[in-house]
Amino acid sequence: MDDSLDAADLPTRDGRRRRRLRRGWPVALVAAALAAGIGGTLLARTQRPAALPAARQPSPPATPRPATPALADPGAWNSCTAGQLPVGRNRDVMVVGGDSTGRWQIGAVQPVGHERAIVWHDGKVVGEAGKDRTAVNLTDINSSGVAVGTDQSKDIYKGGLPVDEVPYVYRNGTFSKLRGGNGRAVAINDAGVIAGELDRQGTTLPVRWKSPDAEPELLRLPAGTDGGGVSDIASDGTIAGYAGTGTGYLWQADGTTHRIDPLTIPGIRSTGGLSPAKFRFGWLIAGVPVYYEDPTVNASRAPSDRVTGERQMEFRYRPRPASWELLSDGIEAAPDGAAGASPGIWVGQARRSLPPYRPASKPESYVVPYISEDGHTVAGTAIAGDLASDARRMPVIWHCR
Repeated sequence: MDDSLDAADLPTRDGRRRRRLRRGWPVALVAAALAAGIGGTLLARTQRPAALPAARQPSPPATPRPATPALADPGAWNSCTAGQLPVGRNRDVMVVGGDSTGRWQIGAVQPVGHERAIVWHDGKVVGEAGKDRTAVNLTDINSSGVAVGTDQSKDIYKGGLPVDEVPYVYRNGTFSKLRGGNGRAVAINDAGVIAGELDRQGTTLPVRWKSPDAEPELLRLPAGTDGGGVSDIASDGTIAGYAGTGTGYLWQADGTTHRIDPLTIPGIRSTGGLSPAKFRFGWLIAGVPVYYEDPTVNASRAPSDRVTGERQMEFRYRPRPASWELLSDGIEAAPDGAAGASPGIWVGQARRSLPPYRPASKPESYVVPYISEDGHTVAGTAIAGDLASDARRMPVIWHCR
């Protein structure tokens, strides 16, 4: 039975959708790191969208198969050296991510306001968005140096929010639009397959481009689902994301799909949601929001008047057989990107410390979002001041052995 939906068959009704508003997203990354959270939702009115032009549907689904088998986490380091990635004439530059090999990194110049993309290869600047593309935000890069992201220039230049976003690709020093219209390019793997989203009359739809020159292909959605979105793509082409109001979902390269069932945590009340984030070392990292009562806030309150909040617990997941591992309780640490005075990054269930970067202006905190697949190259941002102030941001790279 074919349970897929064409974009034109999505029902007309009020629903929830996720949309990444990427203006100032490096600052949002810092805030998210401090809160140890992943993802977010917005309320929107879902209208009947138009069909994707020249879109191709994948083959009917077969029996779901597992994603790429999990690799072993990299071993512990003996030593690491820290150095600054070059910034040219720029003052504030932030690292966003990098490729699987450790040779390519991407970042944002002037991450507060009209940020623009910067690309490093083997420790040298090889690409930087010009004044005509000051709001291109790169989000991923592969081992061939092809990067993807989103352009928000049209709306930001007008002083508004980035409502009219356009997916972009960077290759050979040139930025160009992907086909399909408004949306976002989120991730790219080493084979050049791109995962992203397109916007159709108020609905976000998950798509993939089989190459930077290809037409977008609509990813299959469960029957009765109001759109969806993506968060990452694995080396084997498996795309992680969500369908509808937040159900975790995997789309595999051959068209098979796999729903990620909500995690049951003994003794902890879950909200029933799940936020797939990214693939790392063969696992999918995901945030699971749970309810909790802050003991400080509720200390003097009667049981009937206690305040209940939400926090994220970070896990990693493999689909077959379904396997979960706790990475962080979401309060004291996050799997990566955590801001703190001491630099470090989580590798599986272990936090690896890094030597601090020692420039003339002493950093007060670090955000470390990137590690290569072999674990030998790590990159992040040193922040020389309070996160809430106009602190200088410096891109840092660590080489570890």
